[in-house]
Amino acid sequence: MNQTQLDGITKARIVANLARVSTGNLHADDAAYVAFVCASAGLETLPDYAADSYAAQFAGKTIHDLEVELAAAIDAARDKPNAPDLPAPVVDGVPTSVEMVQARLALLDYGVTAAMVEGVMDATPEPERTIARIEWEFRPRVRRHSALVLAVGAALSLDEAQIDALFVAAAAK
Repeated sequence: MNQTQLDGITKARIVANLARVSTGNLHADDAAYVAFVCASAGLETLPDYAADSYAAQFAGKTIHDLEVELAAAIDAARDKPNAPDLPAPVVDGVPTSVEMVQARLALLDYGVTAAMVEGVMDATPEPERTIARIEWEFRPRVRRHSALVLAVGAALSLDEAQIDALFVAAAAK
């Protein structure tokens, strides 16, 4: 298969996962999605014409844009009562959120202590200070682009790539 076909399969998987967010039954990767499609259609392998069809159907969308859309859908589903257990969405290889314990462990590995984060919060004006403290102490997950992450990153002179690397490392904890 060529790259256009492979990208079409990836896009089709993401769109299929968008429709399945409420169930929590997402296709983990392209191979799992292709296996599902083939099993559903009684095929041993996915024919090129099917991959071409996916590529044509989703030609107007980028993988990045679809990943962002899926991440937003997963975050919204997590906020609902009785939410299914959903994986952390990933955009451009970086998790959009991690569990707070994962974030704290990754920060510690990076040399950032809880006292340093609390110092950043202490220097933040109200009401942002109180919001940051509530998130730091009580939110079970931390989002990559939250005000808390952006403030701590800026105060510690972390660039976007370093913050992304922290989230990747945290997801592995």
